[in-house]
Amino acid sequence: MVDQVLQNPFVVEVIEATPELALPNCFVAAGCVTQTVWNLSHRRDPTADIKDIDLVYFDPDPSESKEQADRQRVTRRFEGVPVKLDVTNEARVHVWYEGVDSVGNPSKLQYVNMWVVRRPVKDNC
Repeated sequence: MVDQVLQNPFVVEVIEATPELALPNCFVAAGCVTQTVWNLSHRRDPTADIKDIDLVYFDPDPSESKEQADRQRVTRRFEGVPVKLDVTNEARVHVWYEGVDSVGNPSKLQYVNMWVVRRPVKDNC
């Protein structure tokens, strides 16, 4: 699968630039990975229907202002990439779910289950 993902030049550009971004524990994830593999398995251009590239990281500073500054800096860096970059500090994700479904302070596994259940695959199945 790694070989397939590396055939997407948009993803490669982002991956190669991650060291200069200096975002802790940073990686490319989600839809751009699955869509690239899907595209290649159906003999399509690896960049077809890629709507965004999720760049996730874990910065122990969970402030919204820090995440916003990181997002703006990354967006400026990738102005030439023809897809949107969705930049998320995973240390802030718990804030999204405060008060939702009375989960309180869920474990990582509970977060994964919430994400999978709430975001079903729909575009390509």
